[in-house]
Amino acid sequence: MSPPREPRNEVYFISDNYSLSNYNDRQVGKGRRTRVRKATMDPSSCSFRFIVLFFNCILTFGPYFCYDMPTVLQNELQGIPNKTCESHEIVPTPGECCEDCTGLSPAQYNLLFAVFSWVNAVTVLFTGFLTDKLGNRAAVLLYSSVTLFGTSLFAVTTINSLRSTSAMFPLMLIGRMMLGSGNGGMRIVQDRVTAFWFKDKELAMAFGIMLSFSRLGSVLNFFVTTYLYDRFGMAWTFGAGAGLCGFGFLSAIILSALDRHGIRQLGQEEQIALQSKEVRVAHIRDFPGLFWLLVATITLFYSAVMPFVADSSKFLQDEYGLSKPVSAYTAGVVYDVALILSPVFGLTLDKYGRRGIVAVCCTGVLVPIYLTFLFTKLYPVILTVTLGLSYTLAAISMWPSVTKVVGAAYLGTAMGLTTCILDVGRGISNLIVGKLLGDVESLTEAVKHERWSHVLIFLSCNSGAAFFSSVILSICDRCKYDKLLDKPKPRDPDKYLPESWKEADPLLGESNPAIN
Repeated sequence: MSPPREPRNEVYFISDNYSLSNYNDRQVGKGRRTRVRKATMDPSSCSFRFIVLFFNCILTFGPYFCYDMPTVLQNELQGIPNKTCESHEIVPTPGECCEDCTGLSPAQYNLLFAVFSWVNAVTVLFTGFLTDKLGNRAAVLLYSSVTLFGTSLFAVTTINSLRSTSAMFPLMLIGRMMLGSGNGGMRIVQDRVTAFWFKDKELAMAFGIMLSFSRLGSVLNFFVTTYLYDRFGMAWTFGAGAGLCGFGFLSAIILSALDRHGIRQLGQEEQIALQSKEVRVAHIRDFPGLFWLLVATITLFYSAVMPFVADSSKFLQDEYGLSKPVSAYTAGVVYDVALILSPVFGLTLDKYGRRGIVAVCCTGVLVPIYLTFLFTKLYPVILTVTLGLSYTLAAISMWPSVTKVVGAAYLGTAMGLTTCILDVGRGISNLIVGKLLGDVESLTEAVKHERWSHVLIFLSCNSGAAFFSSVILSICDRCKYDKLLDKPKPRDPDKYLPESWKEADPLLGESNPAIN
């Protein structure tokens, strides 16, 4: 007689609701049971979802690195190529001419950021719908490949055979547009994947970690791009950024495999495919007023912060006389703060709430920052650290608030719509800043100071509008929505949606009690 078999650690699936439970923890209710051997990487474990989070975070590391590379190389991108200086017998000021400068005007330079925002704004309108049709796995592979191709194209435009030709700038714009469209799509997929695996768990901390990884790409850009340029030149520097996007594409493949494995183990693959919901455009008009106030606050805030960050390296060189490396590091402090403190702030807001109050404080501090830049010569690191604190708290408080205001079934549409309006506003703000700075690089110190003053006044007005919007947002939340944003515990945002919406299951599936 063979020895008795040892009991195996097994899990059961209930076909009625596809929820996962441990057989040793509780009895399984009625329904058809399918017994499966527990996988090596158990999707119900904490470790599995954090592995998913890691590869999910890597997706946008490269794109954020590439987005801010022109900020560090602004002088080189706007500098005059040596051959142009020689052919026109220009007597350059120090640093005005260089071997691989591209000769972009200030307006063209700022247009690199504007087209990124505008294309992102257009594509995210369709990203949520396309992701629903293709699924997270196919969508993330599509968006990461578009991002990789766009950054590679931008790098190719800086090689000797294309630099300073008539084809260079149009190809640069195409590369930036592809980067914007791919990065916008990946952010929507990131939100969906994180919302599924961290629902009712460490959701705010997961969003904070995602922000930290994204900002890590920007921070490393400010630290290493100058070194790479001095060592290898412009073409190889932008090529290194494209290589990071290639690493993100590999992460997309791994994430797709992990997500496929986990959902299959949970038995929810068929359910998610069947419950893919068609969201009608008409439903957008039924979003609660609090959502639109939140969108306005986010748009005005980012339109006041991001254009300054894009030009901050040049601003610090012109107004404070800092060297190029020091100005790059000083400007990068904004992202250093986000990199370090985002998870901590996320856990704090999860525990104590007060998102509406935090939004008011974040927007209110912007006006004093810009006015201090305008009227004083206070050491800039103090101001960039304060700006970084404001940026980090705003991102952690306002973006997760969208998930509290709009029901889960419409989260993809809400995120896409918010991103669309934000990027349109940010693109317009970048364009205005470029026009205020002018099209002529060779300016006297007095004219440069005057133009930077106009930029700071414009950003201060933008900041004041953001502060006013956040105050209205907080008042509306307290008076009409029962302090929905300020409560630390999850609330039911579906109570503010039309009754016809509530019978639908969320796009990301119901809460998964097995994911612990």
